[in-house]
Formats: sequence, structure tokens, C-alpha cells
Amino acid sequence: MAKKLKDYQDEAQALEIDIKDLTINDLRSAIKSKKAEKKAAEDLKKAQEEAEALGIDTKDQGIDDLRSAIKSKKAEKKAAEDLKKAQEEAEALGIDTKDQGIDDLRSAIKSKKAENKAAEDLKKAQEEAEALGIDTKDQGIDDLRSAIKSKKEELKNSIEETASDEDSNDTVLKHRALKEERQKKAKSSKKTAKAKKAKAEEAKALAEKAKAKKDKRPVFTDDRGLKFRFKETAPKSINIDGRSVNISDAIEDKEIMLELVYGHSNFIEQIYS
Repeated sequence: MAKKLKDYQDEAQALEIDIKDLTINDLRSAIKSKKAEKKAAEDLKKAQEEAEALGIDTKDQGIDDLRSAIKSKKAEKKAAEDLKKAQEEAEALGIDTKDQGIDDLRSAIKSKKAENKAAEDLKKAQEEAEALGIDTKDQGIDDLRSAIKSKKEELKNSIEETASDEDSNDTVLKHRALKEERQKKAKSSKKTAKAKKAKAEEAKALAEKAKAKKDKRPVFTDDRGLKFRFKETAPKSINIDGRSVNISDAIEDKEIMLELVYGHSNFIEQIYS
């Protein structure tokens, strides 16, 4: 059913429009304009709040300028986060990150991983070759693999030739002894590698723990005993109920921190150690 004049008048008054001497067409136009005005104001306020949370000055900024600034700031933060992540990964691999851009770091990480993989494959081949009694000195990965393959075929043929002999046959006993010796060496090598890996993981964990201890960012403890702090990527100030609050003040304010904790804010992180 079509709206009546009174319906438009009621809607206009709800929007705080002066309805005096306005026709139904005037009311329709005024309501449409008022709604568009309110929508624009809401969008601007939302953009201002988002911009302030990112540390952007919103003074004299229109909606388009704010949206552009927000987009640029997010891209800037994403680039900084990607660079930091690449630097941490590179440092863990022993790569010097000084004056290195993101592309250089990614390339260096890729090369280092390939280098480490090649070293691991060579070491594995050397251990297997040694267990078979093969001399590994000055041998590359392809040479070792070829020698291992040949040795295994040689042993297989040798065992097949003696399979029909009695268990007491000296050759059979010798092959059994060699096989047991190879298995023992392989087991020992595997155990040593496992111990080295565990030691390396322990050293890494200690290094990460030491790094965490050096972190001087203030910590907030809630009523449950859980600890939180602002992330390194958090802005210097955040918007709380329409006002800008410095995070150094916010961390000391229990009410603000509980609001951020229970609101699962992206600006804070929980500390587990």
C-alpha cells in the first residue's frame, strides 16, 4: 500500500526534518537527502576511527582521503610484517639480513634451504655408504648413490649365490655378520643424527626463550592470571569509545585492557611463558 502524507511526515520528523509547508514530493526528497547525509557521516566516522587506530592524522581529511590513507597504511604495515618475517626466517638460517630488501631475503632463504637440503642428502648418503663399507672421501652425492646401488646389487647377488648352502657354511656366516654389522652402524648413525637434531632444537628453544626475556614491553595480567601485552605492530595510540588513548596508558588501565582482552582485539597478544 502506498505511503500517505502523514507517513512521510512521521518519517521526516524522526529524521529531524522541518516538515512545515512541505508537499509529499518535498518530503520524499528531503528524507532521501537526509538519509544520504547520515550515511555519509557514518561512513566518515567509521573511516576516522579506523584511520586513528592505524595512527593516521584524520584532521581535515575527507572520506576519500581517509580511505586512500588507510589503504596505504595497511599496505605499508603488511610490507613491514612480511619483511620482519623474512628477516627472522633468514636469521634462523644464519643469513646476514643487514641492508637486505624483501626480495633479496626471499631469494637468499630459498638458496640457503636448497644448500641445507643438499648437505643433508649428502650426509645421509655418506652414512649409508659407510655402513656398506664404501670409502666416501672426495665423493659427490651422485657418485655415492651409484656406489651404494652397485654395492647393494653385489651383496644381493652374493647372498643369492650362497642361499642354497648350509647354515654352517663360512660364506653364509660371513655375510650374516656383515649384514648385522651394517645394520648396527646404520642404527648408530640414525641415533647420532637424532641426538644432534634434539640438541639443535633445544638450543633454538633456549634462544627463543632468551629473546622473550629481553622484551621490555609492559604486561597486563587479568583476573584469571592470564598475561597480555600490545603487539610490536600495534599503533602508538588506539581509539577507545571515540577518544584516542596512548597504548602506554592503556596497558595501565584495567578497564580498557579487559575490554580489549574480552573483545579479542588484534592489537594485543597473550604471553604463554
